[in-house]
Amino acid sequence: MKKSTTITVMGLTIALNIILSRFIVFSPAPFVRIGISFIAVAVGSILFGPIIGGVGAAVADVLGYFLFPTGGYIPGITISAFLIGVIYGMILYKKQPSIVRSLIASLVTGLIIEGTLTSYWLYIAISGHTFWAIFLPRIIVQLLFVPIKTFLIYLMWIELGRLNLSYLSKKQGTDVAASK
Repeated sequence: MKKSTTITVMGLTIALNIILSRFIVFSPAPFVRIGISFIAVAVGSILFGPIIGGVGAAVADVLGYFLFPTGGYIPGITISAFLIGVIYGMILYKKQPSIVRSLIASLVTGLIIEGTLTSYWLYIAISGHTFWAIFLPRIIVQLLFVPIKTFLIYLMWIELGRLNLSYLSKKQGTDVAASK
């Protein structure tokens, strides 16, 4: 894979992540944000694997904060973003599109990272709230959002497989697109 191609495509997914996470988001309650920026993270992780996907998600979080700051910077949330990219990459990279894998990725990232770990980072960073006051609304939203995330990740994964993206893989014939 060409480094310039990887950097270019990851730059696009990072920019898309920033746009989706800062402008296309719904916040029904304090500490709860519902959005579709996970699609950009999943795409980067499907195309380039766990490490590059995780780094891209972390870079998008940091750049997004400094370009459009809301509240204080919380480094733990950047760690959560990195872990989400890594998990998507571990579950989805170089695999055939599968609704079961999409569901597993959605459950792990939604319940463990977004629901639990990110709630913990918010609890540490923001005084005056109990962990449960932050955790419960977030975990309920994640539970409700899992089917939507699963479906959207699966759709994007299938569409990426339909595109001829063999030039993005290290060895042609080993990526999702080449396995049509």
